[in-house]
Amino acid sequence: GWVHDLGATQGPFSLLAAKAGARVIAVEAQPELVPLIEDAFRRNHLADGAVTVVNALIGGSTGVFASPDAWSRSMHSEGTRPAETTIETIAERHRIERFDFVKMDVEGSEFALITPGAMWLDRVRCLAGEIHAAFGSPDALVTILESRGFQVARADANLNPVDAFRNHDGYIYAWRK
Repeated sequence: GWVHDLGATQGPFSLLAAKAGARVIAVEAQPELVPLIEDAFRRNHLADGAVTVVNALIGGSTGVFASPDAWSRSMHSEGTRPAETTIETIAERHRIERFDFVKMDVEGSEFALITPGAMWLDRVRCLAGEIHAAFGSPDALVTILESRGFQVARADANLNPVDAFRNHDGYIYAWRK
């Protein structure tokens, strides 16, 4: 099925998902990392089209990359803020009806992406992500996901299971039965 890797960094998750047979959309905002991702795919002999790499900012209204100043200080920014896109735009462009798995490591932008009105969530079967409490309420994200029909498991920053985040960083895994 389809895997959406939001915050692909150098692409290890995308690479493993593609090796397992998934069709992957890897989104990475930092332009300097895109050639590293593409090179890793070539070195691992992935077939053309197994992974589509998109250099774009997704959910850019919150998180580490929300302000131009923060963007210019980021490690791999090359001083250029990429164009913003949405999950809906990517799904439509690639004719994706459903994402079987969405991995999110978007440095606080998860609060711009997981909202009560986020229609893209209806296309998702499973989602896992890192949550950055400095940019919003992690427990509010859980409430949104549960209201959209997901079951949710939480883990703290040390991967210990927790019942609530209490405004601490952590991880979520959400799935539909």
